[in-house]
Amino acid sequence: MKFQTVNIESRGGTATGIAITDAETGAPIPGVIEADVAIRPDAPIEARLTLSLVRLKLQAGPVFFVYDPRSGARKRVAKIVFDDGQVFEPGAE
Repeated sequence: MKFQTVNIESRGGTATGIAITDAETGAPIPGVIEADVAIRPDAPIEARLTLSLVRLKLQAGPVFFVYDPRSGARKRVAKIVFDDGQVFEPGAE
């Protein structure tokens, strides 16, 4: 099974009634033994799923965000340039 986004739905307000599905297909995600959701002000909502031993292939890379000192807006970092001239581009490696 391959998925990038998930739906976590509480049906009844208890853990027994939680449904975790692929947001694109609606298919249930098998093997979920724990789900933690973090909601923080001015931050993306995070969902961390713990899966039992199932076959799983994840493709992920680093994503960096920083607050723009001029506007205060939170922005995604495209690259980091160090004082010595070296450049790091997330996902380019």
